[in-house]
Amino acid sequence: MNDAFRELLRKHNLVHFGPTIEEFVLLCIAFDLVDINDRGISRSRLSGNASLPAEFEWPCNNGRPIELILQVDLAEVAPFDAQGKLPASGLLTFFFDMEEQPWGFDPKDSQGFMVLYSSAEVSVHEHISPVSEFALEERLLKFRTSLSVPAFGSRAYDRLEKLTRFSDVEADRFADFSTELAHLNSNYPPDTWGGRHRLLGHSDNVQGDMQVEVALVTNGVYCGDATGYQDPRSKTLESNADDWILLMQIDSDESADMMWGDVGAIYFWIRTDDLANKNFDNVWLILQCS
Repeated sequence: MNDAFRELLRKHNLVHFGPTIEEFVLLCIAFDLVDINDRGISRSRLSGNASLPAEFEWPCNNGRPIELILQVDLAEVAPFDAQGKLPASGLLTFFFDMEEQPWGFDPKDSQGFMVLYSSAEVSVHEHISPVSEFALEERLLKFRTSLSVPAFGSRAYDRLEKLTRFSDVEADRFADFSTELAHLNSNYPPDTWGGRHRLLGHSDNVQGDMQVEVALVTNGVYCGDATGYQDPRSKTLESNADDWILLMQIDSDESADMMWGDVGAIYFWIRTDDLANKNFDNVWLILQCS
């Protein structure tokens, strides 16, 4: 780990847990949302228009075009992807129904979001986003290599807690450490809420575990109440939960006047094998908020 990471451990009086915490660290590609005039031309941006294949048909939910959330130029991301988990070039485009804002706990939510991968070999041109009163204000993305640690409510945090046996006070200190770590080297003021955007790494859970939920709902199990977790198939499907990893986390963001529920986030999940094979057709979205 770097010196800044260890300094944060000291600041939050967690040094004695340092070796254990370090075992759970995952690299990620964090990004800030910056004004259009803050830097040069980039194809990585929040909202606006998108570079898409000529034959692309805009995704719809209940007959209404859903919103473009952001587009990532993977060539811009590649220098920050130390483990090379993402394709080194091409475009990733994320769509979400901003009007309905599906939570992702219902298999029927599948029309409310979409992730499109366009390889560098595919010819693309600018598509004008459909007019929408729910569209976000356009911003550019500024990437950086970062570190992430498990969040309370996640499967990884449960494994970490079994080893550390955090007291309530220590758990609170770890949560503060995690928040400060996420904003390390960010352009955001320290008192800005939200803004913990990233590709890969650990998710910052708000309500609880998402990997089991994704494993169930992508197999047709409704997870809007406890019945889904009592489904006879749930134990078998739960064994595949760790196959799902975070692809993208888009947090609420005060700087962009962007809010998911009550200061929540949207999370795009992908199977490890699908990511390795550059297959983004099976990505699933979960929305969480407090």
